[in-house]
Amino acid sequence: MKWTMARAFVVAAVVAAIGALAVGRLQDPHKAVQVAAPSQPVLEFARDDLAQATTQKVARTVPVTGTLMPLEQSIIKARAPGVVLEVLAREGESVRRGQLVARIDATEVRAQLAARQADIAAARAQLDWARRNLQRQGELLAKGFISANAYDSVKNEEAVARARLDAAQAQAAQVHKLVADQTLVAPLSGIVAKRHAEPGERLPADTPILTVVSLDRLELTANVPTTEIADVALGQAVRVRVDGFGGRLFEGRVERINPQATAGTGVVPVYVIVENPEHALRAGLFAHGELVLSSDEPRTTIPAAALHEPDGNAYVYVIDQNTVRRRAVEVAFVVDQRAVLEGGVSPGETVVAANLGALPEGAQARLPATATAREP
Repeated sequence: MKWTMARAFVVAAVVAAIGALAVGRLQDPHKAVQVAAPSQPVLEFARDDLAQATTQKVARTVPVTGTLMPLEQSIIKARAPGVVLEVLAREGESVRRGQLVARIDATEVRAQLAARQADIAAARAQLDWARRNLQRQGELLAKGFISANAYDSVKNEEAVARARLDAAQAQAAQVHKLVADQTLVAPLSGIVAKRHAEPGERLPADTPILTVVSLDRLELTANVPTTEIADVALGQAVRVRVDGFGGRLFEGRVERINPQATAGTGVVPVYVIVENPEHALRAGLFAHGELVLSSDEPRTTIPAAALHEPDGNAYVYVIDQNTVRRRAVEVAFVVDQRAVLEGGVSPGETVVAANLGALPEGAQARLPATATAREP
């Protein structure tokens, strides 16, 4: 808009009024001169200053950002101490569930297993002797050669021997599992993300050897403002773009919603699942997108730059019959630099789309000769 030209019109009107007053006084110093009030200024707008309110299909969205993380991952660890014999997978290699991925020397745990098996043999022998003795004492009790108390004592010894055998067998089963655990298999199908150990290393129990992640489904943790969380529901669509993939759009959906807001932040974590069957995406990539709160539907929109909100109440300047009118509007939301209106402006009306500051109400508008407004 040629704002300086508009100011020139106002100044010219004031100068003309002063000149008329001076001439009148020169003609007759005693005669009162009546000067007409200056007319409304004329504001000249450029084509880019104006836009028409249009009807567009717009979806209400909330921007989300975060890092893509695998929904399923597993750290394969040494369950018993030992020396690593071999690690059969490296970073970036695919593994299948149940596939052998590493072996640890089981010499130490096999020795422990042999000791437990010896304990079992000893406990079984004691139990056999206790049972035979109990049988003999039962025969003597029946003939009246021993008392009931003596028989109960022998019966108790047989029970103790049986308990010792059970304990020895349980300990042996535990060590036997450790022996089996020295042969490590992948708990899920995926890709090796980290190799923590190499052959020849001696590892204590619970030391990581491999990290395997599944890329089939990735998870994005999005922080949604508490003012918008009431409109978020499970299954809602999320349009995701990932750094490094240009404008490619990935579809996600809301899988889970945290039951409480994060203290002191005013946001609620929402967990979005992004299907990745082709494994095009990788874990750890930064993603940004839009959580779709409402479906596409026709709405009245204007450029967001046309809004004025000095006191929290939004208004726009409308060109109505070549006159500048200030019009209060109700803004539903702003998306893609377009303000979606609930009322105040009708489709087809021309608004001042550039932020030109406060304009005089009722000023005459001089529009470009080629067009009255630019299309959005």
